[in-house]
Amino acid sequence: MRFNIDYLLRTKRYAESPNSEYDQNRLSAGLDLNIDKNYSLDISAGINDFDYIKGADSDRSKSFLKVAPQLKLLDERLNISGYYKRDRVEQSDNKKDYTEDKASVRVSLKTGASFLYKLSTHFACGRNDTADYDEDREDTLRFKYKLWDITSYYQLSKTIYTQLKYGQNDRGYSASVNSYSNWFIDNKTKFKLLKKYPFNLDLLLGAEYKETDFYGNESLSYKRNGINGG
Repeated sequence: MRFNIDYLLRTKRYAESPNSEYDQNRLSAGLDLNIDKNYSLDISAGINDFDYIKGADSDRSKSFLKVAPQLKLLDERLNISGYYKRDRVEQSDNKKDYTEDKASVRVSLKTGASFLYKLSTHFACGRNDTADYDEDREDTLRFKYKLWDITSYYQLSKTIYTQLKYGQNDRGYSASVNSYSNWFIDNKTKFKLLKKYPFNLDLLLGAEYKETDFYGNESLSYKRNGINGG
């Protein structure tokens, strides 16, 4: 059993738009339960509060409860994990309060083969808003989303490992024309150049291709590809 607490304080101050200035306080606590070697359960709850300095009518507070189980089967070769999360948003100035639900499932399988040694897939759906802690945006737009991806892992030699991911993502805004869908292919390859205690030297190369289509504003649609390394 493990208990953890996380706290964040963030302030935003602007020279030209003081009405957008706010203090953000985020507090969460979680309990991790390892029931046995094959099953664990994480339960967490918290609050994310936005307090605007000059515009109290924009104040909002989001509380959440999250339950995340994990299950290992077939001598730990099959791993199933996921979560269910419910957010409750309370708004000032007589604005309507509302709830948001999210769910995610991830499944991975170690094949036991030397070449294609692992497969994993991920699916998630729900509703959220752009002011949540995972997006550093100043607007608050509600949206529903659905995404999935599948990844295959390969060992090309004793020193070269690579993975290939294909995925799709759909996001629909309730009060914006910028709803979109995209698909992408992503590759990451690791070269183990040196492994001699106490030194390790690896080279990581990555490449991605993505196409994004905006439903209500076709001029924003784009195709993107890139290469990175480190």
